Amino acid sequence: MISIFGLVFLIQILFLQSRIGLISFFITSLIYFSTTIRKIRKKYILVIFLLVSISLLIAYYFNFLNRFVAIPDSINERVTIWQGWWNVFRESPFFGYGTGDAQQALDQGNYLLGNDFFIFYKYNTHNQYLDILLRYGIAGFSVFLLMLFQSYKIAYQNRNALLLIFLILICIFFLTENILQRQHGIVFFSFFYLLLSDQNFNEK
Repeated sequence: MISIFGLVFLIQILFLQSRIGLISFFITSLIYFSTTIRKIRKKYILVIFLLVSISLLIAYYFNFLNRFVAIPDSINERVTIWQGWWNVFRESPFFGYGTGDAQQALDQGNYLLGNDFFIFYKYNTHNQYLDILLRYGIAGFSVFLLMLFQSYKIAYQNRNALLLIFLILICIFFLTENILQRQHGIVFFSFFYLLLSDQNFNEK
């Protein structure tokens, strides 16, 4: 069951085309398997090999590897966007701009910096935490952090390693991706969170 989860989760990451997601997945996978290597049966070695092979084929198909070449440019873009974000966030830090006006506010921040390219293509914050702060302010962000804390607490109390790993991965994703702003991102998060919260699934 864990191997099936890993494959589906990896395919979802590739469809999201998240570089940091793919890196985080392999790092946490190595940590997980290195800590449980004595419990892994021989048949799982084959499953792991197939998992890696399939992921590489999918990555090649989606031309995913070329995205890593553009990492330096991507970092520069994000830093510039975050500068524009700060210009408008500091004007309304406690309650934000609301869901409907957040993008317009970010465009205004980019306009002040002369970033017409980001305005034309409606670039978002490329950071889920900053996006929530912009939309709902510190008040809404506090609620969001409380929800994350409760999720970690539940995973720890139930000794749910898979849910804990998933939450760590998601929090890393949030650093560079607005996952909860897109429909497939919401589906991705909701599906795996509910699935891994199910004790029957984790006992298989």
